[in-house]
Amino acid sequence: MRMNNIRKTALALIAAAAVSANTSQADEGAQAVVPPRPFANLVSDDAALQAWWNGTNSLNKSQPVFAFNGMPLDEVAQRIVNIFKNQFDLILPADSDLSTIPVKLELKNVNAIEIFNALNIYFETGNIPAHWKLTLNGSRPTALLEMKKPKETAPAEPERKHTVFSIADILYSNGPKVPPERVDETMEAVNAVLQDIQKPNTPAVNTPGGPQLKIHMQAGILVFTGTSEETELVRSTLQALTQTAAQQKIAEMTHTALEGLKK
Repeated sequence: MRMNNIRKTALALIAAAAVSANTSQADEGAQAVVPPRPFANLVSDDAALQAWWNGTNSLNKSQPVFAFNGMPLDEVAQRIVNIFKNQFDLILPADSDLSTIPVKLELKNVNAIEIFNALNIYFETGNIPAHWKLTLNGSRPTALLEMKKPKETAPAEPERKHTVFSIADILYSNGPKVPPERVDETMEAVNAVLQDIQKPNTPAVNTPGGPQLKIHMQAGILVFTGTSEETELVRSTLQALTQTAAQQKIAEMTHTALEGLKK
């Protein structure tokens, strides 16, 4: 008899422990009012999520239909505030014209947080540089609209081409023998003109990344590598130098002839 009583007592204790465990688990489940973080990119933190999702206000009340067919974003934001009876505040960017962003949405049975999440999906799929963030201003739910800055792209490198110019008329303007200083003068003249149009913080002539200039004296040519604008400038400069060399040659011939007449 005594063994039966002990066995009954043990079974009763086991049953009581099981009931207690189940009750504890149920209580824990009842306290877990915050859902998993499906809105991690929308809500700032768990406190804000709880206020927006399970607050005592009307923010969690589902709207049977939420639809807009091209209404500007600033009007959409104000309409959401009105629908949920001013239960949250808006912070909108002052430097953006939200009236230029049309919204086309048709949602059913959605609460406030789901509407803002759908708007973010709409922005992302439409490549619209806007993003809603739900947070708290003290204890007051607040919707903050952020405008993303466009990514800065590095300017494309200008296309550079090789061009060969004949400069024999410049080098040999005084005869078959080229004075050594004539090559340096030509290089300096072209380089000076290129420097005049050079933009700040850009490579200089004959430096890495800059235009390349080289004279082959024996062949009587100038090889230039640069952009189309730089190439046209070099072409114009060489034409001017050719005209100057021709004028100097005529002047020297005239002077020689006059000297010959004097004799």
